[in-house]
Amino acid sequence: MIRPRVMPALAALLVLSGGTGAGAQILLAGAATEYGPVRYVERGDWSRYDDGRYVGLTRRETRGVLDASPVEGGVEYRGDFYVLEETRRDESLSARAVDEVLGAAWRVGPDGAWTMLEDPGWPSFRGLPAFPREEVRVGDRWTAEGVRVADPRGEGVPTRVPALVQYEFLGEREYRGERVLVVSGKFATRYRAGQDPSGDPALEGGAGTHDFEALIGAASGRLLLLRDSFDETWTYAGKRTVRMKGFILLFYEGAAPIDRVALADGISAALGERPTGAGAGSGAGSGGSPEGSGPGAGTGTGSPAGDPASGAESAVSKAGLPALGEYPLAGLELREAERGIALTIKDLRFVADSDELLPSEKARLDLVAAALKTVPDRTFLVEGHTASVGRPADELALSERRARRVVEELVARGLEARRFVWRGLGSTRPLAPNDTEANKALNRRVEITILED
Repeated sequence: MIRPRVMPALAALLVLSGGTGAGAQILLAGAATEYGPVRYVERGDWSRYDDGRYVGLTRRETRGVLDASPVEGGVEYRGDFYVLEETRRDESLSARAVDEVLGAAWRVGPDGAWTMLEDPGWPSFRGLPAFPREEVRVGDRWTAEGVRVADPRGEGVPTRVPALVQYEFLGEREYRGERVLVVSGKFATRYRAGQDPSGDPALEGGAGTHDFEALIGAASGRLLLLRDSFDETWTYAGKRTVRMKGFILLFYEGAAPIDRVALADGISAALGERPTGAGAGSGAGSGGSPEGSGPGAGTGTGSPAGDPASGAESAVSKAGLPALGEYPLAGLELREAERGIALTIKDLRFVADSDELLPSEKARLDLVAAALKTVPDRTFLVEGHTASVGRPADELALSERRARRVVEELVARGLEARRFVWRGLGSTRPLAPNDTEANKALNRRVEITILED
């Protein structure tokens, strides 16, 4: 548990009074977190040197879709982090491969203490920025503890490094039409082997510097933007070194909850077909009656409720969405998933052992593109699945290529590439045993989840 001596801005209301001059004061006025969905984006861009040799520019992006909710003794954040593939060229406007999807949860107490409940290594800055309980004026300085999480080699083994941060309050400014408080901070990286028992056992030490500027909403107390410039060198077993020099941008912003009913009805209208199955009923484009929207309405997946193999949250829609169910003419299924609404393209046909789509699939992808165009300002997670017919490594690689090909096809049909992230899962999440051709067809699919981001 991190116990900083001051309250972090994410969990406090900061009220500015007296203007922007030297007499301006920040007063801690208690908890004022805005509950509900929170969008987290972290972008890193740095030069990397292995054993003193420059190996290139590294870019890494992590997106988090979190829910902030009140709990006894503080605020709890819970959700998923999407770690996007590292690259050596600017793909900021392109579809990106998802390296990992990691669940995370933590609690911030009224005293500013962070307690990680589920720790995949994100967020990478914890307890930053922080304010003292006493009044501070423009130009005032203070210190507080925090944590920086590092994974220098990008191997999925995060190491937590304590930091003593020196802060200075710089005043206020306008940011995207909002009055914000500006705080600068700096801290040194100091790590020794074993300091984090759950960290990378091969990491023997670390040293470096960080200088950042943070913008905090004056009314909300929410961290909006943090830009960190850093220069760190990490030493591994065998005296191998990794130096990283660059910057990290961290954004937090509120996200409007997804209107699942309107979203599902819009997709149904675009598909132009009445859904069948447990969730079918009234709704745009269905032409049905409202009886399908009651407590027994479901996703029509045909899978048992909570089946872990299918990845379905439940066979019953929590919201009773009438537009969910099977669309047999299109070979599609719309269901409610934990992360949003999922559109499954069933038995998508490719040339054998290839990511080349058969010409007969063109009409179905036209329909899918039309459906997704009804969805405003959301991210699409495209996941490829295969039947189990060969080596798992080959199936995984094939599913990755096919997921990317589907993204390319949808982008070619007018959807923005930046809205897509994708990954392959091979045969690791079957819907049915791979014992018949019919069951293999069920497992051979592409799922597109409209994320709650």
